[in-house]
Amino acid sequence: MARALAAALTVALVATGASLAACGGEEAGQDYAGFWRAADVALADCTLVKVWEDGDAYLVRVDYEAPRSATLGAGGLRVGAAGPATASPGAGAGDALESACELVLRRGTLVLVRAEAGASPLEVVLRPVAEVAYEQELASLSDDRVRMEVMALASAVYAWAERHGGRPPAVPLFGPDSEFARSLDTLGAGWPTNPFTAEPMHSGDGPGDFAYSTAGSDFELIGYLSDGEAYAAE
Repeated sequence: MARALAAALTVALVATGASLAACGGEEAGQDYAGFWRAADVALADCTLVKVWEDGDAYLVRVDYEAPRSATLGAGGLRVGAAGPATASPGAGAGDALESACELVLRRGTLVLVRAEAGASPLEVVLRPVAEVAYEQELASLSDDRVRMEVMALASAVYAWAERHGGRPPAVPLFGPDSEFARSLDTLGAGWPTNPFTAEPMHSGDGPGDFAYSTAGSDFELIGYLSDGEAYAAE
């Protein structure tokens, strides 16, 4: 009788422990490291997340942003906010690409949780994907970003020309540390980031690089995509 009672108690304790683990944020035996995609992209403010170990810590990359360090706590991975050097000029102040967040393992999914002042936390459910699928979709996202940045830079060139007798900025001025780059502040923008490298865009022919030339009042601006295709501003 005593043995039967002890066995029953053991089973009950194991079941209770399993139930508590399922309700908690971190699931034993699972790893955060891997490639993840939003289950419902239309409702999420990010699409892809990559997590990998870096010594005793973790690094997290949200979409095409620069990797951010993360620390493992009782509830999950705490991801710091992007610094001024890594935040995208196009990201909003409350964007998951820029703000601090937490990653929580939950029944085979990874949930990105972002606190909102005075409101319930926002959650993005992410499902695991193969590395090949992740890289393909990241390249597509990055290509779209290059197109957007090229068009934004072209608009800034036209705005510059209006203030300088119809002449676009000279080629030496077309870079991240220039008078033209500083003029972008008046347009509520900043010098764009190469989504492939997470570094400031610069002249070149690699993915995310650009080519810029002028001829009198005309200019040509081209951005390079992941497959080497040239995208010209119109």
